[in-house]
Amino acid sequence: MAWKRYGRLWPESPALQRFETGACAIEEFAPAFTAEWGLAIDPSEFLARFESWARGPYQGALELLATLAGDFFLACLTNMNAAYWRRIRHDMGLGHHFGRCFASHEIGLLKPDPRAYEHVVEELGCRPEAIAFFDDTMKNVEAARNLGLGAHHVVGIEALKEKLRDLGITGGITGRSAR
Repeated sequence: MAWKRYGRLWPESPALQRFETGACAIEEFAPAFTAEWGLAIDPSEFLARFESWARGPYQGALELLATLAGDFFLACLTNMNAAYWRRIRHDMGLGHHFGRCFASHEIGLLKPDPRAYEHVVEELGCRPEAIAFFDDTMKNVEAARNLGLGAHHVVGIEALKEKLRDLGITGGITGRSAR
């Protein structure tokens, strides 16, 4: 699969959406996805490749989260399937930095569905405007803003650090500054 050709279609895949909302098991996902996309690959081979695609957090992300966790309650809302989430949350060490994690396969909702953000707000028991939400997909940021969250589009750790500094959240954050 060429990412440039299929990348924008990937989130629209019904098979992937079912998998990332927990509506099907990984054993159902692989044959459904390969059939849906007309891939000439055995579902078990596709699955082996698919499971290897999970990448760890951006360089510096764990350190930044550890710094922020000292002063803020951190929560995570992610479009994530069970196969990737297990590796990213536990094996790669991302999960323990958050007070709450809301993974799409566990809550049954995908960003940018407004119900995903409403679920988080309700579960956290706070007002939407009390949440600073950061995402690398503009569609997700716009959906969060429409519900009153303080939503910000950032791509990468340096952009996140810059946005945090712009918001006055500077304690312990190092790195370049536009000032």
